[in-house]
Amino acid sequence: LIFGAGISLAARFFATDQYRKDIQKRVKVTAEALGKESENSLNLPGSKLFLQAISSLPGVSVRVIDRSGKVIAHSPDDKRQDITITPQDLQELLKGMDVEKIHPSINYSDRYYYAASPIISNGKVLGGVMTVISLSAPADIRNRISSTILRSLLVSLLISSIAAHFLSGNITKPIRMMQNAAQKIASGDFSGRLKIKRTDEIGILADALDNMSEKLENNIKQRLQLTANISHEIRTPLASIQGCSEALIDGILDTEEDKERYLKTI
Repeated sequence: LIFGAGISLAARFFATDQYRKDIQKRVKVTAEALGKESENSLNLPGSKLFLQAISSLPGVSVRVIDRSGKVIAHSPDDKRQDITITPQDLQELLKGMDVEKIHPSINYSDRYYYAASPIISNGKVLGGVMTVISLSAPADIRNRISSTILRSLLVSLLISSIAAHFLSGNITKPIRMMQNAAQKIASGDFSGRLKIKRTDEIGILADALDNMSEKLENNIKQRLQLTANISHEIRTPLASIQGCSEALIDGILDTEEDKERYLKTI
């Protein structure tokens, strides 16, 4: 998402910059062509032909101005004739220099950009080719780019979410199994085995838990067997001790020799 947002912002600036550069290049090339067609005056038929060609660009108004800045030809969709070249830019244009400027406005959608290139014939500046562009035109391009990137991000997010769901399930399922096995071991049930066949850290942990459970179960069995063996082994001597003790207590022995023998036996 961060990468996509960065690319979107970069694309928005790139689209605006490339749009302006493309317009500047078209204006400059056209001004040079008109300069070659003209001698001491502007060739209006050629200018009109150019205006029809370049005015097909969305949001672009094109004009041909003379040395005084007067518009002598313009494209049919020139809607912002109130935006004119400034006296300072006109002086720069008459010196044979390209000029450009953004017409300020509080509302961004109402901001306009103009660029002008001099029409030069035989070393003399006859006028210039000027274009006025609404900044909402490149904004439309930027919005389309951003929309495409956004859709790509949403698709990528959906795919990554599905993949993450299955990947997380692949990790959390054996962890839940180990948790249940640990709880059974804590309650004294050592019979369960995980049998998770994996070679990663989770598989190693599961094998260690299985080995621990098996060893604990064997220890419990050995302890029970040892207790049974001990009980069996001491039953006979305990019975003998009990019988001799009862005989002494009950006083069934008459002689001191018998009592001494029973005590030695105990």
